[in-house]
Amino acid sequence: MEDTLARDLGENVNVTCKATGNPEPLVKWVTKTGDGRHAPVTQSDDKKHTLRINSVQEQHYGKYVCFAENTFGNDTVVLSIGKYNL
Repeated sequence: MEDTLARDLGENVNVTCKATGNPEPLVKWVTKTGDGRHAPVTQSDDKKHTLRINSVQEQHYGKYVCFAENTFGNDTVVLSIGKYNL
């Protein structure tokens, strides 16, 4: 599943990734780097699984992946942050 979120430069992003399970899943946000690797997103609220970007800049545009995993499996959701189409 992929969602798209349009933001202008300087706007904020607050997106929560909700995952439930037993045992409770580990949830983290990652983004793709220029060389195709996944890097952890440091601007996230670990307890609420919320991706937070204050004042969007050019380097923030791109795909972010919410990854949830427990002993029984995993799931991902992709969020694409882009500019408004004028």
